[in-house]
Amino acid sequence: MTQAREAVTAQVLSIVRSEIELSGELTPDMDFIAELHIDSLDALRVTLMVETEFGVEFDQSTLAAFRTVADIVRAVESQTGPGNAVPRLGQEAHVSH
Repeated sequence: MTQAREAVTAQVLSIVRSEIELSGELTPDMDFIAELHIDSLDALRVTLMVETEFGVEFDQSTLAAFRTVADIVRAVESQTGPGNAVPRLGQEAHVSH
């Protein structure tokens, strides 16, 4: 796994963990429904946070295909290019209004 993919994966894992208030094990290949018991509202919150964090937008067919964190990471990279996915929130924190 490349360093950039590791960073994206870590950020997506963090989002999933915070949005579903998970305290146990979480790996990139765990199934959202079968293993983590994420419902549709949780899934929507996770994807909205990922879209905001990385400045991407997923269509309905892409959203429907998400089963794992690894699926979300691949979708982020497909929109930003491998190694180019950079979280936006950290950058926006330095902007003064």
